[in-house]
Amino acid sequence: MKLESMEHEIRIIVAAKAARDPAEIGSCEDFEEDLGLDSLDRLDLLAEVEDELGIQISEDQVSEVRNLGDLLKAVGARARERAA
Repeated sequence: MKLESMEHEIRIIVAAKAARDPAEIGSCEDFEEDLGLDSLDRLDLLAEVEDELGIQISEDQVSEVRNLGDLLKAVGARARERAA
């Protein structure tokens, strides 16, 4: 899957969890503070992204994912690792 397609899928998942339109989700909006997702919502979100894209985000990366931009970086890193 191309990175653009992954970004679209991830944006849709985040928007659904935050009960917002995908176009309203900015890359810097904090999942907890700005989108109202608690820690369990964040873990559920990350698990759904992993399942949807068939990837595994490392525990180190999980702790660093605070917004859409962070999540896209983590997913992109995993996608590049798989492609190599």
